[in-house]
Order: sequence, then C-alpha cells, then structure tokens
Amino acid sequence: MNTRDRLDSFLLDAELVEIADEGATETLDLNNMLSNAVSDSGSFDLRWIRQAAFGKLLDVMPVPALLVDEKYRITFANTACGFFSNRYSELNDATFSSLFNGKDQFAKAETVLERVFLERKPQVLEGSFRFVNTWSWGRMHVRAVRVRERKLAMVLVEDLTAETKRALINEKYKQLVKLLPVGIAEFAPTLPIRIFTEEREAMGLLLESVITDGNDEFARIHGFQDMNRLTGKQLIEMLPPEGGNKELYAGWIRSGFSVGSAEAGQHLPEGGERYVESTLIGLVRGELLLGFWLLKRDVTVSHKMKEDSFRAQKLESLGLLAGGIAHDFNNILTAILGNINLAKMSAGNNEKLTQRLSEAERGSWRAKDLTEQLLTFSRGGVPIKKVCALGNLLKESVAFGLRGSNVVPDFSISDDLRHAEIDEGQISQVINNLVINADQAMPDGGLLRVLARNVFVDQSQGLPIQDGEYVLVSVVDRGVGIPPEHTQRVFDPYFTTKPKGSGLGLATSYAIIKNHDGYISLESNPGSGSTFHVYLPASDKELPRQVLATNARSRVGGSVLIMDDEQMVRDVAAEMLTQEGYRVVCAKDGHEAIRLYAQAINERNPFDAVLIDLTIPGSMGGQATIEELLKIDPSVKTIVSSGYSNDPVMSHYRAYGFKGVVTKPYNLDELISVLAKVLNSDI
Repeated sequence: MNTRDRLDSFLLDAELVEIADEGATETLDLNNMLSNAVSDSGSFDLRWIRQAAFGKLLDVMPVPALLVDEKYRITFANTACGFFSNRYSELNDATFSSLFNGKDQFAKAETVLERVFLERKPQVLEGSFRFVNTWSWGRMHVRAVRVRERKLAMVLVEDLTAETKRALINEKYKQLVKLLPVGIAEFAPTLPIRIFTEEREAMGLLLESVITDGNDEFARIHGFQDMNRLTGKQLIEMLPPEGGNKELYAGWIRSGFSVGSAEAGQHLPEGGERYVESTLIGLVRGELLLGFWLLKRDVTVSHKMKEDSFRAQKLESLGLLAGGIAHDFNNILTAILGNINLAKMSAGNNEKLTQRLSEAERGSWRAKDLTEQLLTFSRGGVPIKKVCALGNLLKESVAFGLRGSNVVPDFSISDDLRHAEIDEGQISQVINNLVINADQAMPDGGLLRVLARNVFVDQSQGLPIQDGEYVLVSVVDRGVGIPPEHTQRVFDPYFTTKPKGSGLGLATSYAIIKNHDGYISLESNPGSGSTFHVYLPASDKELPRQVLATNARSRVGGSVLIMDDEQMVRDVAAEMLTQEGYRVVCAKDGHEAIRLYAQAINERNPFDAVLIDLTIPGSMGGQATIEELLKIDPSVKTIVSSGYSNDPVMSHYRAYGFKGVVTKPYNLDELISVLAKVLNSDI
C-alpha cells in the first residue's frame, strides 16, 4: 500500500471531532449584499446567489466555502472547493451529511448544523470529509447567516490534508526509528554553528547540544531502558571521562559537518564495555548547522570477532615459528632424556650420581612443559578428545594449582552438569593457568570461587561461538583486578605484567579453548577482582567405561625398525630398546625404512614393530611411509612419533594405519610401554 492509499484509509476511518464553540451567539445578516438574488415578488432566490455581491465575494475567496439550508442541503459551493475536487459543482443540492463517512459521523454533522440554526453559535468540526470523489482532512468553521426570511449555515473549510499527511508520515517515521536496530538521537545546538567556525569554539557549542528525541535502542546502547533519562542531556554528558569519540566530533567540525563515522569502546553504567560505531549526520541550512543526528550501532559482536580473528592470526604466525622450534627442541630433549635414562641404568649403586641424573631429568621434563605450551598455541596443538565429567577434573586441577597456597577454593558445581568432549590434559592446563593467575592476584590469600553450570548460548549474547548447549566454568578471584588498558591484551602471546611471567599461560589457554570450539573471556575492574569465563560445548555422549590396567611391559624382546632423521634420536632410542632386550635396526628416512622392511620379510626375519618419525624434512615422512608399508604387509605394527604434532595423524593415528603413538620427548618407560602395548595387541 503506497502513502496515498495509507492516507486515504486513515481519512476514511478517522473520527469526526467537534471542537468547542468559537464565540458568542451571532448571525450574519446578508440582506444588503443579496439585492441581485431577490425576485420580483421580493422573495430570496438562492439560485442567483453567485451573481449577488456576497456570492461574488465568496467565489473569489481562496478558502473553500459552502452554504447549507435548514434542510441540511448544500445550496452553494464556491470555486475554491475545486481545490478538493474538480467536480465540486456536483455538491450543489447534496446533503451536508453526505460529505462524511458512516452513520455516527452523519449524525454528528447534523447535530452541529442543528445547534448553529437553533443557538446561532459558531461551531467547529475537524476530521475527514469527501468532496464528491476525494477524501481530505480539514477543519470546518460553521456559523449562522440570514437572508430575508431564510436561515443558512455558512461553512468555511480549512484544508489540513497536507499537514495531516506530514504528521502521519512523521509518526510512521518515529515508529520506524523506534524499531530500527540502530540507536538514533536528535540533538539541537543552543546556537546555530557556522561551518568552519574555529574548532575550539565549534566544539564547545557542539558539546552543549541537547538531546531532543531518540529511540530506545540509543538508550539501550548507553545502558538505559528508554530515552526518559537521556532526553535533555547535553552531548558532553554522553561522553566517557576519557573523551571517547571526541576526535570524531573534531574531525566532523573540520570537514564542514559532512557525514562522519568512527568506532570506539564505551563503558556502561553497570560495568562492562561494548563497542559502538557512531555516525554523525548534520542538518545544515546555508552555512549553519541547525541540528544533527547521532546514529549508534552496537558492533560488540563483530568487534570481538575481529579481535579473535586478529589474535588467531598472531597465534598462527607465532605458531609456525614456535612449532618448528618445539619440533627441533623435542628431538634434542628425546636424546637428552634417553641418555639420562641410560646413564641412570649404568650408575648402579652410585646414589650421588643417580640423584644428579634425576635432577637433570626433572629439568628436562620442565623444558618439555614449555615446548608443550608452544605447541598448544601453534597449529600443532590439536586436542586428543574424549568424553569427560568436568566436575572432578575441576576439583583436581584447582587443588593442584593451589598446592602450598593460602588461597582457599570454593566450588559451586551444578549437580546436573553436562559432560564435555575434551582433551583432559589441555583443559586441566587451562584451569591450572587460571588458578595460578588468581593465586598471584591475591598474595595475602583469600577465597577463589569456581563455578560450573549448564548454559544455552545464542546470537543475542554476542559471543563468537555457535548457538547451542555449553558448560560454563567461571573462575572468580577478589584480587587486584586488571586495568582496562590491559584487558584486551591478556590473551596475547608473551604479554605479561608479572616480573617472572612468561606471557604464555593465558595465550595457551585461549588457543586450547578455541581448539575445543569454545570461548574464554575476562571481566575485570581494578580493585574488585577478575572473572574468567570458559565456555565448552556440552556433549550427550556417555562416559567411556573404565578398563582395568594390564602390565604393559609383559612382553619383552623382539625386533624393531626405527625410522628418524635425527641420528641422536636414532642412537638413544636404539640403545634404550637394546637394553630392554630388543633387536634394533635404524633408518634415516622412509625410503630406507621401506627397503629394510621388505628385505627383512624376504629374509624371513620380519620386524615385530616399526617406530616412525612423522616429519622428515626434505624426504619421505611418516604418513607416506605407512602407506607403502601397508602395501607390503597389511598387518604391520607401527608406532608414530613426532616432536611437532601439526598433523591430524597424531590425534587420529589409527585412521592412518598406525597402531600406537608416542610423543617426543619420551623416556624409556613411555617408549617401552607403548611398544609392549602394540606388540601385545591383536589389532
């Protein structure tokens, strides 16, 4: 329906309103102005009124005018009635009530005429009416006139159609503005601002501008329910203490009030922050700014997504470097740990030497923890997931993180807490990082609250994760809090404000949760503590059944082919297996391993297992090697090993044909345990 149709429908249904009497009793006597309309017998003949002086006067008036007799019939319509319809002549001899719609309005119109004739008081009607074929809106001023013995009512029509149309459009505009998902507020300067006025003066006038109108979305963006508490406020009152978007307004002034936009953070009255895109549109007449509109769009969700994307890019770039370093470092650690194990086996009863070697071993494992953190936020941090009950994991991880601390944990875990499909080691690392962070924030001790509950997440919450069921874990401390300028950087790699911090804890936690398709966020205010929220997708899967452990080293001996590009790794792995009674042959790459394996089969002395390094720079690596070995021997028992798990092979090794997996660096017990498990397996 177009605007004209909407207006016609409005006019048709509008109620006729009777306005209070215009004045005292009065009747206009037209006898002196109707000499030409008097017949030879001296009676009044209305057919000749147009030739009379009064009729001529009415005809040249720019205001539509009607004369109505006591029978409520129209006896005269002046030329100005053509404003409403070019068929206005058809009004002659029509009933006055026929101008209106419906019985109620007919009766009201006739009641007004009756009052005019009987009481001789001017009356006013306002509402919709129809001149022949056109509906309009107007105000009718009705008063009594007398010609000889005849009583008439003169009706002067004030056309309000255009005004009503503007009001209708304005009302629809206001309704539309209220429904828009964009905050809009109208401001009026105390004085018009001339274009290119000196910036400081113009800024002062601009900041004193007052809100005259706006929609509820604008109020919501500023933390209020509606505009009642904002209308009448000055622009300067809308800006945060630190200045907010002041540069936007300065730039707008310099541009001569052309349309300008900017994005900035905005602190809310109840705490927290949202990001808002602000746009200024000026009402300029000539060289004067008479008013302006401030449009605000909540871009918190998209801003968070941009931040997450940017952070992910930084993590990915760093991950490429970190992963390469971790791979090489883990190879070195494998050699170090292996040689320490061998040295301890050779130490015999020398307790002092054994103690030193044990200290060196512990130091090597601490170095392994560092490489694991590097790998976690590199592309190699692929979680190896299984269904887990989070309640016990939370309690164990928190207790571990608070060993020797004067901080006391307080748990609030829902009885119906959903399961989650997670990498227990990685999630335990996240909780441990958050607990250590909280413990360091409360050096004098205190209460650490750990909450876990089921939640449903949808788009309205502004979180950059898929809609669905989640387990929400919140770690709440009452420490010193984190300054606002640091809250956006706490998840950045190597960012730390602690003298002994590495800056890897929260960056690692962020990467772990992201790899679990979850989300981690921070709420903090200086002096009132910090809260970390961790969202993990809930799972409907059942917990895996507990399997009783068997002696993984029950089988000792056999022949093993080791493939690794690092000689020091080959040497130490071979020596460890030899010490355990295995016959060992080494290969430096896939080509050599395939040749040796095929040769052993031909000589009827096959290998019982093959330990394969996944990554061989510049030559055939683990994945290509297993494909060829399976062609030679579909039952080959292989174990994949790597110091850089940037490949899904490490987390889904069975899908690629491997029977076991061991992550570098490994010690003697780990290697022998995995090897024995594979050899004892019927798979």
